[in-house]
Amino acid sequence: MGRSARRWQIDKPGRLAACALIGLVLAAVLALQALSLFSTRRAPILADELMPGNGLARERAALDMFRSQAEAQEPEPGEDISAAIVLAARDARPLALSALAADPLLPKAHALLAIASENDATRSEIARMGQALNRRDVTLQGVILQNALAEGDYDATFGAINRILRVSPERSDEFYPVLTDALL
Repeated sequence: MGRSARRWQIDKPGRLAACALIGLVLAAVLALQALSLFSTRRAPILADELMPGNGLARERAALDMFRSQAEAQEPEPGEDISAAIVLAARDARPLALSALAADPLLPKAHALLAIASENDATRSEIARMGQALNRRDVTLQGVILQNALAEGDYDATFGAINRILRVSPERSDEFYPVLTDALL
């Protein structure tokens, strides 16, 4: 008959058990990470609990908190809405700082910190740093636009509008009437 069939034998069952255990633990960690990344947009708090280093989930939670706080604060007639926006950003500031600690490249966290800043120079510096990291984020470009308007820097104003419209052309309906009125 020739060769006899060799039987498979496990020489070191302890090593096999250790490899299997390491594989299972690694699979569980990767499953948690995948679930955390998947739930970042819809459930950022859950995503942060599943994977505590998920800075994007913290940024999303800060942005959700900011939006809900800003929408909940109805300004009095004649009252400036920017005060309500600044208060909402200050409430979301701890989450934005936590997000930046986990991932320093998050543009919306930079925008929230800039809005929450009490000092105009600090606001401009934070927005400038965020813009150096990401020139495509509309929220951050809105902060840049607001700072440029406040400083009377029309070159920077038109640059910010240009960047906003290149990234989000659907926003042209918001800007063109204002620009047309300004030119007339």
